[in-house]
Amino acid sequence: MQKPQLLDTIIVGAGPAGVQFAYFQQNLGRNYVCLEASSAPGHFFARFPRHRYLISINKKHTGFTDPEINLRWDWNSLLVDESDYKTHKPFGDFTEDYFPNADFVV
Repeated sequence: MQKPQLLDTIIVGAGPAGVQFAYFQQNLGRNYVCLEASSAPGHFFARFPRHRYLISINKKHTGFTDPEINLRWDWNSLLVDESDYKTHKPFGDFTEDYFPNADFVV
């Protein structure tokens, strides 16, 4: 009989924070599981907010060119390791909308 493998981390919810945390757990080589009640990650944004627009602006429209300020105000993009910038796009590359539609998160 094989000994069960212990988990380093259990992530509850596959919303933006859960997916973000899982991304970094995987990159660290940690043994983790991400539990989600819905059939897909980010399901919250398939129904909410009801008006269908995110409450945070697209970082393309902060009015600043300072990358540090834009990163701090970018609540929509998932962060990636610097080496992954070639394969991951910031949220602002998906839409020009000032207040993006929630469907872009899904």
